[in-house]
Amino acid sequence: MKYLIANRVIYDSESGELVVKEPGNEQSKRLTNTANRILSLLIASPGRVLERDYLLDKVWEEAGHPGSSSSLSQYISILRKTLTSLIFIEEIIVAVPKVGFYFSPEIAVELQNDEEMVSTTPLPVSLRKAATKDKKNLWLIAAIAFLLLANLWILSQKQGSPRFAAEYSIGEIGNCKFTAYEDLSEEVDPQVMNIIRQLQPELELKCARKPAQIMVYFQPSVLYGSHGRFFYSYCPTDKATAKIVYCENHYAFNWKLK
Repeated sequence: MKYLIANRVIYDSESGELVVKEPGNEQSKRLTNTANRILSLLIASPGRVLERDYLLDKVWEEAGHPGSSSSLSQYISILRKTLTSLIFIEEIIVAVPKVGFYFSPEIAVELQNDEEMVSTTPLPVSLRKAATKDKKNLWLIAAIAFLLLANLWILSQKQGSPRFAAEYSIGEIGNCKFTAYEDLSEEVDPQVMNIIRQLQPELELKCARKPAQIMVYFQPSVLYGSHGRFFYSYCPTDKATAKIVYCENHYAFNWKLK
């Protein structure tokens, strides 16, 4: 089977090949047979915890090889590093201490068929434009849905998915504090702040006037000169209580760093 992971990497569970399909950045990596069997089991059921004993039995015992908990941990570590190098997201395979592992349901995974992978007959220009427009509309709907959910989380302050339970500081502009749901590296933080300044130059003035909390979410591809989605939520806070008053959502589709 073939899967599209995080809208960026195509994974072939039969060959164990991971291929990045991105203009100007095409690359591929091939997993070992053992690593491939582990990933194929995990990705088939995102969010479901596969116990260590189950993985050892399916990956090693059924192949006629002795396995160990240490070997499993080593291969999980290798898989994480390989996937992170291609997708730029760290929490792809999540460990449940003393139990097992699961493929994060927060990562988008789509099962691909041959028709989706290769088009034998080119579409007319008019149909290609219509298909592109429909695809953009779908992304826009998805983005709006995410923003609505994000606002509900912000206003209720209830703890939800582990991925969105913590916020990480990425910088400040005036009285505004910027946070992200991913723990970004120190090298990435200035890039994100630069993107925000390009998207909304007047933000400097807004942040000079009143305090606000700004939450950022984006596709990693925008940091590397490629097109991608980027949006943030500007949430002014009360000076006395520091509580969020309301939020303004700003969204850029297919945006590219200048």
